[in-house]
Amino acid sequence: QQQRQQEEAAERERREAEERAARMARNAEVVQMRRQMDELKQREALQQRAAAEQERRERALALEMAVAKLAPEVERDPERLLKAPARASAEAYNDPLVCVTRGPHAGFDEKRLMADARYKISAALQAAGLYNTKAGQEVLARVAAPRPAQPHIVSQVFAGGGYPG
Repeated sequence: QQQRQQEEAAERERREAEERAARMARNAEVVQMRRQMDELKQREALQQRAAAEQERRERALALEMAVAKLAPEVERDPERLLKAPARASAEAYNDPLVCVTRGPHAGFDEKRLMADARYKISAALQAAGLYNTKAGQEVLARVAAPRPAQPHIVSQVFAGGGYPG
C-alpha cells in the first residue's frame, strides 16, 4: 500500500510537472506575443513621430516660401520714420452744425428713450398707477441697464477723429 501511495504521488508529481511545463509553454508564447506587440507599437509610434516631424518641416518650408514670396520690395527710408505724418499738419474740420447745436447727440429723443427697457417699464407702471408701489420699484430695480454696442472693426476705423492721411 505504501508503494501504491508512492506510485500515486509520483504520478501526481509527474502530471503536475507536465501541467506546469504546459503552462510555462503557454506563458512563454503569451510573453513572446506581448513583446512582439510592444515592438510593433514602438515602431508605429516612431513612424508617427517621424511623419509629424516631416509635416512640421514641410509647413515651415511652405511658410518661409510664402513669406519670401509676399515680402515687400521697397528700399529702406529711415528719414521717413522721423517725419511727422501728413495728417498731423492738416486742420481738423469743425462742422458748424455741431458747434451751434452741440451735435445730434445732445439731449434725448423719443426713439432713444423707448429703446431703453427701463423707460418703457416705468412708463407702463405710471400708466397703470403702480409706479410708486413697492412692487413697481422692485421690478424697475431688476431691469438691466442697456449696454453699448460691441465695438467691431468697422466702427473703429475712424475712431481717431478724422480720416487717415
